[in-house]
Amino acid sequence: MKAKHFQLGIFSLILGLTLVSCRKDKEVEDPNANLSIHDTIPFFGFDESAVWVFANDWDQSAPLPPYSHEVYLDTFTYYFDGDTVMDRSLSTDWDITEYTGVNTYKRLRFIKKTSVFIDPNNPISQNPDYVTTKEGIAAYFRYEQDAQKVIVAKRSGSNYNLEANDLLLYDFSLNAGDTVPYNARLASWQNYTVSGVYPYYYKADAYWKKFVLTNDNGEEFIYIDGMGSFTGLLNTFTKGLVSFHSDQFDYVP
Repeated sequence: MKAKHFQLGIFSLILGLTLVSCRKDKEVEDPNANLSIHDTIPFFGFDESAVWVFANDWDQSAPLPPYSHEVYLDTFTYYFDGDTVMDRSLSTDWDITEYTGVNTYKRLRFIKKTSVFIDPNNPISQNPDYVTTKEGIAAYFRYEQDAQKVIVAKRSGSNYNLEANDLLLYDFSLNAGDTVPYNARLASWQNYTVSGVYPYYYKADAYWKKFVLTNDNGEEFIYIDGMGSFTGLLNTFTKGLVSFHSDQFDYVP
């Protein structure tokens, strides 16, 4: 229990330092304002100024003396860094691929900082025992503007190798009742349907589309045009979104 309380203290301290310069614009949503297919909100995608910060944490204990107990906290910062041109194909299902040719992609870079706390049971200091940093390219994004889709060429594994084919990442053209197509963000063995699409106001006179998806187990997944998912842009993080910044607004959960 001490370790758990200490771990939460560590996380709160680091997030406090991370968020000290952020402001939160009031977000408002009307749960009864489910958008119909006749409603139109311009497709926004992701602004080039966007910066996301997500966090993971986990414990690791040694089974043998001296029975060390370590706590790890990862913070991932994602941001865009110029364009590149690639000749690729798109996987539209686990066994279906179509050639999409040469397209321009936005490079999505990451900075990963891992803070390690070797003795979390000793509350003398909440400073990490050491911090490691890794940087690189996490993925490449391109937009299908007319189709209102974000396509991703992901890098994966410990070496961040480029995956063979592109995948759909977010589909912002969906309407309530639609089945969510095969994509990189959700598990392929789970079926998701759109239970609602709502206006998500991040300022008094400005809003994006908020998509609420539900799978066969009743679990919800939410993403927002212009920001993506609160649980992770490309994959799920245990602590989810720490902060989001763009020229349009700043957001802190």
